[in-house]
Amino acid sequence: MITQFPLPFGWSSNKWLLIFANMFAGIILIILSHTSVLPLENVNFVFFSFVGLLFALYRPGWTFLLLVGMLPYEIINIAPKSLPLTLRPYQWILILLALALIIRYALKRFPVEKFVPNRWDMSVLVFGGGAFLSAMMSEHPS
Repeated sequence: MITQFPLPFGWSSNKWLLIFANMFAGIILIILSHTSVLPLENVNFVFFSFVGLLFALYRPGWTFLLLVGMLPYEIINIAPKSLPLTLRPYQWILILLALALIIRYALKRFPVEKFVPNRWDMSVLVFGGGAFLSAMMSEHPS
């Protein structure tokens, strides 16, 4: 008979799995970045983007948690050298998540059936617009 030990903080095994997967992915990305494996080649970038999109379609919530966990890894570039831009892991995951949500919305399999924005949801738009206007009106734009 297998005994199950209680997990700390009342967390489920999925939460612990996501935390350890995020830490493992961060360590692997840093190692690959410093051994010149990253940035990826074009074919590898397209393949991993497709696999990431499938994962984002399957579990958008888990993809968002992975996105939040990838925020500290600012030094890593994922985009191929042939692209004239740098693409951080969190930016890449955000693009994949946005595409997955657009696809799920188009297929009418959106996870949120009825979204009624309230004033707290609108505050994000107000603060974002205020930050944009502040940047445009500054004396020393950079």
